[in-house]
Amino acid sequence: PNGKTADRILMGIGLLSFITGIFFYNKYYSVYTFTLLGLFIGGFILFRSYFKSFKTGHFLVAYAVILIPFLVVNGFLTAIPVVLYNDAENLGIRIYTIPFEDTFYGMLLVLMNIAIFEKLRNLV
Repeated sequence: PNGKTADRILMGIGLLSFITGIFFYNKYYSVYTFTLLGLFIGGFILFRSYFKSFKTGHFLVAYAVILIPFLVVNGFLTAIPVVLYNDAENLGIRIYTIPFEDTFYGMLLVLMNIAIFEKLRNLV
């Protein structure tokens, strides 16, 4: 997607995440994951001119590619089970054995790191 469309898609993800976080306020993993992602994306969009070198379309495509190994490895770790999740603290929706929220948690981590890296790289 081009820059404006990709920014709108990211904005939609952020808005839906924030609303989901508020709606499921009693589930700690869900509320922190969705609310923080929504807030970060909101701040990113609000200060978009500060992140001029960040290509949102490239990020969205790269994240879609990253999801494949993420789901394989995370699925393995949660199936063994090396990693355990308390369904009382998340939505209880699973992708195989992976809580649905993990895909958004991963997006938050990757988005924060790339946005900050791109900004710092262009300061030099």
